[in-house]
Amino acid sequence: MTNPRLLVEVPSPGTEEYDRGDKFEHYRQISALQQYVIISHRERRITVWSRTNGDGDTWVETHFIDGDVVDLSSIGARFDVRTLYDAVVEPA
Repeated sequence: MTNPRLLVEVPSPGTEEYDRGDKFEHYRQISALQQYVIISHRERRITVWSRTNGDGDTWVETHFIDGDVVDLSSIGARFDVRTLYDAVVEPA
């Protein structure tokens, strides 16, 4: 996909540091990207980085936990953290 407005990651334990660090730095270079989301595999926690309307190089990090509503303005979507995690089926 070229010029995504939103990227979502569900990192594994071995990739989480890379996803939050170097990988995000690469993603920040995509001028169309407005939001980058990491959905935790360890706890009911979602991190959303949103590009501000200013110079384009400023990002705001927001954390959402169980019961919070995540607003993905980049695609006009909202969802409850609890609803997302309750829908996940754990592998047997």
